[in-house]
Amino acid sequence: DPIKWISHDKRLLIGTSGGEYTLGATTSAEAMTPTNVSHPEQQSGQGSKAIPPVKTGLGHLYVERGGRKVNELVYSWEKDRLVTVDMTRLAEHITAGGVTEIAFQKRPEPMLWCVTANGNLATLIYLREEDVVCWHEHTTDGYFESVAVIPGDEEDEVWFVVRRTINSVTKRYVE
Repeated sequence: DPIKWISHDKRLLIGTSGGEYTLGATTSAEAMTPTNVSHPEQQSGQGSKAIPPVKTGLGHLYVERGGRKVNELVYSWEKDRLVTVDMTRLAEHITAGGVTEIAFQKRPEPMLWCVTANGNLATLIYLREEDVVCWHEHTTDGYFESVAVIPGDEEDEVWFVVRRTINSVTKRYVE
């Protein structure tokens, strides 16, 4: 299973194709060392794709193992544990073909950019603190292949690699 490691509080969050787990020290007052590692605790059984997840203000966004759903892993006070929320539930068509890459823009507004296998771009506007979560899709005269976010002073820059065929010649452009 591909494993992705990201920090969660004082524990590691591990995503595998079989589920999401946390791992930490035997007590929360200690740092984790080779001699005091607790047993992994399963947080979700959704499974994740081998795409690095992104940390948001309240949790983590990741692509589930089938590639069609973007899930949020966030702490629930009611359940006293991490829970999974399907962020594509109301817009399942938006990730047609599956998600191949994601990048998270923090400024000016939090947005998750998702390259899909059909060459389109799906964007999740993510203002979780205000309960604003909505999707929109971008198409181009070409095929989105990659996305990256570069932090900027005033706002983050979002860059794409787009494959275009012009005069029967296929080229890739950084845009």
